Amino acid sequence: MSDGSGLEKLYPSLVSQDFETYAPAFACIIRYGLDDTVMVDGTAFNFPMPANPALNAVEISNIYNYIIYRWHPSLAPVQTGQVENALQKCTKQ
Repeated sequence: MSDGSGLEKLYPSLVSQDFETYAPAFACIIRYGLDDTVMVDGTAFNFPMPANPALNAVEISNIYNYIIYRWHPSLAPVQTGQVENALQKCTKQ
């Protein structure tokens, strides 16, 4: 929801410290979605996260930077080039 708490057992919390675990794969998850089960705060989430293939690297970096600005200020901001590099390395789910 708007406070980053997630949506019950459908979507995990962005506020969770477990976000840091998935931060390196964030660009791939946003671009290609996720069909795998993830554990966040001890809860299994296995509802598919939809892909957003129309988002470019700038838009994905803006989403990531908003999340860390709002809920994880100890994490370093991501640059667009870092997102582009990450997207080149990930594979479609």
